[in-house]
Amino acid sequence: MRGEAHLIVGEEDYLVENTAREIVSRLLKGTDPFFGLEIADGRAGNQDEACQAVRKCLEALDTVGFFEGRKVVWLRNASFLGDSQTGRAAAVQEALSLLADRVRDGLAEDVALVVTAPAADGRSSFFKTFSQHGTLHDLRSADTPWQAARERASRVAAIAEGMGLAMSEEALHVFLERVGDDLRTAAAELEKLALGIAPSRDPSADDVMRYVTGSPAALIWDLGDAIGSRSLERAVSILNTLLYRRESPIGIAVVLQNQMREWMIYREALDNGWLRREPSGGGRIGWRWGDVPEHVAESLGSLKKDPRQAKPFRVSRLAEQASNFSMGELRRMHAEILRAHEALVSSRLSPEFILGMAMVRMLS
Repeated sequence: MRGEAHLIVGEEDYLVENTAREIVSRLLKGTDPFFGLEIADGRAGNQDEACQAVRKCLEALDTVGFFEGRKVVWLRNASFLGDSQTGRAAAVQEALSLLADRVRDGLAEDVALVVTAPAADGRSSFFKTFSQHGTLHDLRSADTPWQAARERASRVAAIAEGMGLAMSEEALHVFLERVGDDLRTAAAELEKLALGIAPSRDPSADDVMRYVTGSPAALIWDLGDAIGSRSLERAVSILNTLLYRRESPIGIAVVLQNQMREWMIYREALDNGWLRREPSGGGRIGWRWGDVPEHVAESLGSLKKDPRQAKPFRVSRLAEQASNFSMGELRRMHAEILRAHEALVSSRLSPEFILGMAMVRMLS
C-alpha cells in the first residue's frame, strides 16, 4: 500500500493551512506529532533556497523515525511552484523532478507527504504527478469575479457552520460586505460574533452590524447608513474614524455622491410605485422592485449596477433610507457633497472641517 501524497494549492493561506492541518491530523492519529511530523519551510527567495527546501524534504522522506507510527513530511508554503523566475530555474526543476519521481514511484506505507503552496503551474510535471499519483487539492480562486464571490461566500458559510452558527442569507451578505476578502479575518470576526450573540447561534444582520468590525470599505458603507438614518452624531463619528485612518477625503466624497444618486433613484421609484412592500420572512416586511415602464427599464439596465438586481436585503435597506428624505432634500444633499468635493480640491481648509460641515448642512 502506497503512502499518501497531497498537494494543496491556493492563494488564501487560511484555507490552505487549515486543509493541510486537517490532513496532517488525520494522518498522525495515534502518533505523537512531535515525533511524527517534520516540516520543511518552502519560502524561498532564490533558487538556492528553493533547492535546499526540496532537498530537506527528500532527506526527511528517507529518514527512518526513531519511534513507531506514521511519519508525515510537510513542505510548507512552497513559493517556487508557480510560473516564476525561481520556479523556472533548471536546478529547481531538477530538484522538483526528484520529488515528483518519489511520489510517482510510491512512498512507503508509513510515510506521507504534504505540500502546500500559494500558486502552482498547472502545466508542470510536478502538478500533474500529484493529480495522477497523489491527491490534488486545488483551492485557487475562480477566474471570474462572480465565481470568486460565490466561492468566498460558500467558504465563509462553511466556517460559520463549523463554529455552530446558522447564518441567514441576509446576515451572510452583510458580513461579507463588512469583512472583505481575507478568510483569516473572516474567521476571527465570526468567533467574535459567536461570543457576542451567545447563547444564541442564529445571528441577524443587526447582530453582524453590532459585533463585526468593518473594513475601511465597510466603514464608508456605515457612513452612508448613518446619513440614511439621519443620524448626524453617528455620521460625524464615522467620518472622523475614516479620516483618522487616512482614508482619502476625496474618495469619501465620491462614494457619498454615488450614494446620493442611488437614493434619488430609489426615491423616484417610491414616488412612482415601482417599489412595493412585501413580506420578507421572519415576520418582517421588505421592499421589492415591481414592473417599471419600458423606458425606465432601459435606463436602469444601462447603469453599471442595475438596482433591480441587488440583493433583497440591500433593496430594502436603500428603500428605507430613501424614504427618510424627499426628492428635494436628496437633490440639496447631492449639491452639498458636490460643493464639498470642489472645496477639498481648491480650498486650504482641512478635510475634517469641509466634510464635517457638509454632514451638518445635509442633516440639519
